[in-house]
Amino acid sequence: PLEVKFIDLSEGEPTSWSWQFPGGNPATSTEQNPTVMYNEPGTYDVTLTVMANGETDVITMENMVQILPLPVAAFTATLAPGESSPVITNLSQNATGYFWDFGNGETSMEENPSVTYDEPGTYTITLSATNECDDDIVTQTIEVIFPVSPSFTVNGANGCVPFTTSFTASP
Repeated sequence: PLEVKFIDLSEGEPTSWSWQFPGGNPATSTEQNPTVMYNEPGTYDVTLTVMANGETDVITMENMVQILPLPVAAFTATLAPGESSPVITNLSQNATGYFWDFGNGETSMEENPSVTYDEPGTYTITLSATNECDDDIVTQTIEVIFPVSPSFTVNGANGCVPFTTSFTASP
């Protein structure tokens, strides 16, 4: 929410004021210098009607108040089995800046970054989405599993019957 204090700058010594604040709380006021609370994002007009010496004058200021929305951080990170680079999709709303921490010492300020993990393990990806009003943070954990590739060597692969040999598993 944003609290806005309006100051009457009318000339000619007005004797009454009638304000209209669509989208504000209060929506109207007869105070000379009212304070209004805006709770929803949007752009709002303000109208002031003043009376002085039996005459009335009206002014409407279009788009006078602009209430910006808060950022909402959101993303998906999907990792196919055996892959080391997740597909990251930024789903954030109302953000103008991004800071990513991939949990492996790497970071990025790109809107749609990419990362490759060199080691298997569990990593927490953190996104901080910001705008001029605030920031919002969201995390997601992914598990990187590299595929197993069996391998072995044989000592003495040929010989006479009865034949005995040994096998050694390779790391």
